Amino acid sequence: MSTEKNLELVKELLDAMRAHDIRKGTSFYAEDSVLDMIPVRGVVRGPQGLAAAWGMAWTAFPDQYYREDNIFAYGDYVCFEGVMGGTQQGMYLGLPPTGKSMSVRVCFVWRIEDGKVKEWHSYWDAADLLRQMGIIPQSTGLPLEE
Repeated sequence: MSTEKNLELVKELLDAMRAHDIRKGTSFYAEDSVLDMIPVRGVVRGPQGLAAAWGMAWTAFPDQYYREDNIFAYGDYVCFEGVMGGTQQGMYLGLPPTGKSMSVRVCFVWRIEDGKVKEWHSYWDAADLLRQMGIIPQSTGLPLEE
């Protein structure tokens, strides 16, 4: 597919993610696709695995949203930079509900092959998420300049 078509495919996929539409969202993925969630060192395989991962995330954060800051494509790759946020209402990665809101920076990179997503690399600020949920201290302890 062309770079433009790959970008359009991902924009439709993002619309499904924003609507929490698991059936439509997984329809964009190849049967042998791989989701690599970098911060948690988790690999999810195929549309069924992705459906389970989204189900867990959207149950934990029923108001989860994705705000786009930048999206671009190069060949078979599409990159999204933005913010993912929501309020934790259910178990998430073994953590009990906190009722706290989170808003973290994310970068998603998809590789498209034959009109389907073959790879999705999901990078997000896990430390910031844990700080906002009250799991780790707010201060980094680093002498940062203001």
